[in-house]
Amino acid sequence: FARKSVGGAQRPLPDFGGARALEVTKSLLDIQGTFDKLMGVLRGLDYSVLDVKATRWHDDHNAFKNGMKDLEVMMTNVINTAFEGARTVIAGVELLEAFGSIAHREAIKRAVEKKTAELYSLFLEDLNLVKRDFDANKKAPPMMNREHPRYAGAAMWAKARLLRVQRQRAKLDGQRLPPTREQDEARAQCTQLESAIEEYIRRCYGDWVQTVETGLAKYLENSLMTRAQAALDDRLNGTLLKRGERTEEGVALEQNFDKSLIRLFNEVIYWEKLRYDIPFVAMEICGRDNKERFRVMRENVMLVVRDYNSILQVLTKDERRLFQERIHFLDKKITPGLGKLK
Repeated sequence: FARKSVGGAQRPLPDFGGARALEVTKSLLDIQGTFDKLMGVLRGLDYSVLDVKATRWHDDHNAFKNGMKDLEVMMTNVINTAFEGARTVIAGVELLEAFGSIAHREAIKRAVEKKTAELYSLFLEDLNLVKRDFDANKKAPPMMNREHPRYAGAAMWAKARLLRVQRQRAKLDGQRLPPTREQDEARAQCTQLESAIEEYIRRCYGDWVQTVETGLAKYLENSLMTRAQAALDDRLNGTLLKRGERTEEGVALEQNFDKSLIRLFNEVIYWEKLRYDIPFVAMEICGRDNKERFRVMRENVMLVVRDYNSILQVLTKDERRLFQERIHFLDKKITPGLGKLK
């Protein structure tokens, strides 16, 4: 039924996805079975259809036509049932592709055209949803990952919405769908939204480039580690030392890699993923070789910082006094990282 190819061979049924795939396939096979029965009746006529004296032909032919109309109604119901489970544009396009290949009768073609219009309306709804979300959050976009930096993170957020729109448009444009009024409107709104998001990403990139300063190498002159300021302030206030003791020994450590460089490294990583050019002054510091070298250095420093701080955290005030000599030994080992090593 509706699946004859050139030469008379029968093509296989289209593949249907979703929760109702089996139900749709079974319904189509039932329609095909009914069609075969109708054709069987015509083939089994005991008279010649060319015999002008055979008056029964009109009755048999009318019965066949009524049966075909019933099949058209059944086919339309199957199409409606299949689209009830299609909640996305991409799923709807796949159904249109499947039903379009077997839509040869006018009634079925009209049903497919109606679903095409509904699909473009669904696309318009999603475009409006993306536009509202973009307009509401573009000044302070929610980061998709806590590691995303300020400017590239905003661009990644916008890029995700751009890809969402582009994937749906590419799916729609990739099929030969019947033209509808909603189609032109959807394409116009899609083009406008894509342009706005792309301009936003370019503006984020421009704002970031303005923050990249020259002479970034000076930030590499910092020592590898430093004493945690809050813990040092508590110690100098006398909470852990006797009166007159003004030393930094036994105070928690912090990694001293400059935070502006860390932000720069993160920005470069994500702008490269977005395929944007990196300013030369930033590439001098954040080149591929330097990036990996500094990452390994930071991780090694953090191993020392975490181990040292974990020792201090498990010791009480009295235990620190008891192990003061060992703590002093550790402090002598890490002293080069507090002032000399860079």
